[in-house]
Amino acid sequence: MNKEKNNKSPKRLIGFFSEQTQKYYKLVETQTWPYLEISGIRMHCIKDTDPEKSTKQMVAYLGKPFGKILDTCTGLGYVSTHLSKIPAVQKIHSFEVDENVIALAKQNQHSQELFSNSKIEFKQGNIFEEIQTFPDNFFDFIIHDPPSIKIASELFSEKFYFQMFRVLKSKGQGFHYTGNTGIVRGKNLKKTVLTKLKNAGFRNLELTEDIGGVIFKK
Repeated sequence: MNKEKNNKSPKRLIGFFSEQTQKYYKLVETQTWPYLEISGIRMHCIKDTDPEKSTKQMVAYLGKPFGKILDTCTGLGYVSTHLSKIPAVQKIHSFEVDENVIALAKQNQHSQELFSNSKIEFKQGNIFEEIQTFPDNFFDFIIHDPPSIKIASELFSEKFYFQMFRVLKSKGQGFHYTGNTGIVRGKNLKKTVLTKLKNAGFRNLELTEDIGGVIFKK
């Protein structure tokens, strides 16, 4: 997720500092689902939207999801939980590398299905490594909502996109969240991601605006 700097002070629900990561984690209330903030960077879209609305919009970009789905970066589990409510979806494989984020999810009432829903296969792990354990053509859909490129640049690499291409079935579809902001030196992250996805083999690429990102198909 390439998220937004926090300029306001909504009510903090839970917060703590991690000596291990040297980052401050907090859960902040909204009118719907709380959002996650890590050292001042919001991990959910809240500008002119909220975590519930933006989650549903990202899932909508998948079209009509079914079968097996990869949710690369769990966060608070909103995407996985929403996907699990779609009858045609059989299994969601979801990964979160940061134990501090998992600790917040366990305390968030809107994340509880992540740990109890039988359709969600949740695992603590680094998706950059975990994706390599899946066979070719395994997933019907992929939703890739990574942390900021400054935090996890490897998840914006062609090497990772080649892995996404490998594990996605023929005619499979996915959505890659990027946000609508640019990156250093005036480059546009969405267009950079689009080019790398194309180099990895994806076709029928489409930029989105309301929830910034790229729709991709194999």
